[in-house]
Formats: sequence, structure tokens, C-alpha cells
Amino acid sequence: MKKKIVVSGSSGFVGSKLVNKLIESGHEVIGIDKVENPATNLETHIIDLKDPSLNELIPNNSHIFHLGAMSTDGECRANPVGAIEANILGTTNLVNILNSKQGTSMSFASSEWVYPEKVSDDVDSEDDELSLQNLNSLYAMTKLFDENLIRSVAKFPYSIFRFGIIYGPRKNPGSALEKIVETVIKSDVISVGSGKTSRRYIHVDDLIKGLLNYEKCLDASNFDIYNITGDELISLKDIINCTLELSEKNISVLDEEKIPSIRNPLNTKFKNVVGWEPEIAIKQGIIQIMDEIYSA
Repeated sequence: MKKKIVVSGSSGFVGSKLVNKLIESGHEVIGIDKVENPATNLETHIIDLKDPSLNELIPNNSHIFHLGAMSTDGECRANPVGAIEANILGTTNLVNILNSKQGTSMSFASSEWVYPEKVSDDVDSEDDELSLQNLNSLYAMTKLFDENLIRSVAKFPYSIFRFGIIYGPRKNPGSALEKIVETVIKSDVISVGSGKTSRRYIHVDDLIKGLLNYEKCLDASNFDIYNITGDELISLKDIINCTLELSEKNISVLDEEKIPSIRNPLNTKFKNVVGWEPEIAIKQGIIQIMDEIYSA
């Protein structure tokens, strides 16, 4: 019998797609969020993660994908109290509830943001020693704090997934990659701080395929941290050039040549444990985003 699945943040970009895939796979899914999303195929329970009555929504013998969070650094900086309440106090309440339940487990959505920004392409590994004092992002600080909270307090099986920068077609561009593609398509000029700024972007569909294998990361010997990222380190210059080629546009590109920001988290550990490979190349992903822009 398949476990019941609880998804916090079930109305978000990742959450809504994950919910639909879980339902397609025959799981009974319980969605939790602060807003509804008509794109999901289930009724969402509108509730704050700090609410004690959340306990009533989480059954014994269930698995929770904890995606719910204030999810951008801009939002967190604009509302630091809200960020701490949503990302830290909400997670604390959820962990306490799961500690009181039988047979529960968790997949926690952390982020590559917990790795400090660098100017080189030296790789980032799950075994790196990380510190709050090396981070300048409140969002990253809340994620790293939550990782350590779970590691210290959880009495249930868990995995911590550090997502790469997630991208994909959507009505309102979210990642830097999507925003760059939109700017190239709609404008005559684009300006970037440094074309060398680079990330291991992960297409949302590849991310979901990885998450569906969550059980392989929950063996007693594997309560651990996993990077779920793309295979390639992609620069802003790469994204601009690919979009220009595909769109056949000729616009002005202004590179301010500031100090680049690079994070390069390896996905080898997750690939080896799960038997997963990202399948959507950056060019294919950009084509999807362009199609979404042109169809709007």
C-alpha cells in the first residue's frame, strides 16, 4: 500500500507539478499552502505552517515533501520577520508534529543558496562545512538553519534536498534564466552585472522526476543531504547567446564585468543513490520558455 503524501507549498511552481505527478502515480495526496492553485488536481488545505491545528492534517504513516517557504531572497529581505516565521518557525512546528506521528518521513526542500558565492568554478559538495557567517542571504540563512534543525531534532527518517536554480515555462518568469530569456525576446538591450555569473540550472520536470524517487534516499544508512542540480555549469552569457541564436535577434548586450557570482554544486551523490539523470538540456528548456512567452 502506498503511503499517503503530504505536500507543503502544494500551490507553488514545484509543488503543483509534484502534486499532479504523485496523483498520476496513484498516491493519495494532501496539499497544504496559504493559497489555492487551480492547476493542481486536489483540494488544498489553506493553513499557515505555524498553526498547531496542522497536526490534524498529517496522518500517521505518511511522507511529507516540505516545500512551503518564503522562497526568494528579495521577499525575505523585505520582510525578515515573515521570513523567520514562515521558514524557521513553520518548519519547527512541522518537525515537532512529525516527531509525534508514527511512521512518518520527510523530504526537505533546501537550496543551493546555502553554498557561499564564489568567483571560481570550484565544486560545491554535500560534505562541505557551511556556516551562517559565510552567507549574505537571509533566505539562505533560513534554509541552512532548517537543515541543522532537522538534523538535530528529527526523530523520523528524512532527506535534505538542495535544489539547484529551478527553471521552466510559466506565466510569470521566476529564475534569472527565465527573466533573461524574456528580456532578450522583448527588449533591444540587456544588461548583466557579469556574464560569467554561473549556476547549475535544473529544469522543473527533471527535478520532479528526481523527487519521485524519494524513497531511495530514506534507507537508515542514507539519512543525508543531496544536491539535485543540472549537469552543466551555465553562465548568464551562455543563456543570452543561446536565446539570441534561437530567436535570431540582434540586441545590445551590456556586460558590466563586475565580480561574478558562481555556485557549482555537484549532483553525483544523488545520481548514484537514485539512478536519476537530468534529461532536459538548457537549449531545450530555453525553447520551452520562448514558446510560453510567444503564446502569452
